[in-house]
Amino acid sequence: NITKEDDIEFMREYIKNVTEHKESIEDKIKSKLVGWSFDILGTVEKTLLKMSFYDEQLEMHIEKND
Repeated sequence: NITKEDDIEFMREYIKNVTEHKESIEDKIKSKLVGWSFDILGTVEKTLLKMSFYDEQLEMHIEKND
């Protein structure tokens, strides 16, 4: 069973990884924006995009190693 502590540890590790790869994630987001500037996006939008792009990178890494 997954405990609350497991959830907390997962989120800490997730946030740490997104933060460590912030620049490369932001560069990938910026390269995909058409007609938008990254700087104009709100904090919530930037955060959701970073999480999405990180998840995509993680998924690609997992598939590559399978």
